[in-house]
Amino acid sequence: MKPITLCSSLDDFRRSFDAGGRWWNFGSHRDDGVVTSGEAAAAAGGLFADLDAMLTLEMQIHALPMGDRHAARGMLDAGLRDRLAAAAIQRVAPGRLEADGKEDAAVVMQGDVRPLPIAEEPGGTVPYWMGMGRGLAPGITKLWMGCRIAEVRGGDGPAALAAWPITDPEIPGGTWTLGGTVKELIPEESRRGIWKKFLFVTVAAPDLV
Repeated sequence: MKPITLCSSLDDFRRSFDAGGRWWNFGSHRDDGVVTSGEAAAAAGGLFADLDAMLTLEMQIHALPMGDRHAARGMLDAGLRDRLAAAAIQRVAPGRLEADGKEDAAVVMQGDVRPLPIAEEPGGTVPYWMGMGRGLAPGITKLWMGCRIAEVRGGDGPAALAAWPITDPEIPGGTWTLGGTVKELIPEESRRGIWKKFLFVTVAAPDLV
């Protein structure tokens, strides 16, 4: 999970995303008014314009004042616009994640985050790949054993469940914008709560004050 700071103005967005990318992004140029895939990848802290880069880009644009969003989207070149459209990122309210979140869909969700202690962990397991000999083998593990977990509330409806790797930092309480993919929580007898899905968070930003 990568913590980011949201842009508060179009000038902030330009400084972060119209910055020329990395040295090998030969088609990218600083301050030319055009944001390329390479620049989006660099602004997200990655090497490639992957899903995390698209989630970061979408979160940053949406955080801008309404009047600046259209201008920011207008800076994206054709290739980056196509990548962002292909990512098919949905904005889902926490109370609708169970009903509307399709497995493996890219989702951005905003709400009040409350880390869950082990005593309140939701039960359920998730698949994972483990090293075995010279290859990988599928397995399952309890969600709380591999992830930090939190409930997210916002608007009407129940809280959503969010999780991210246990090796990543804790997300403290407060209002956050979270980006990631929807995953299924495999039922087990010890399940507690209503959750059958959760957002696997890869990008997180505290809301602007």
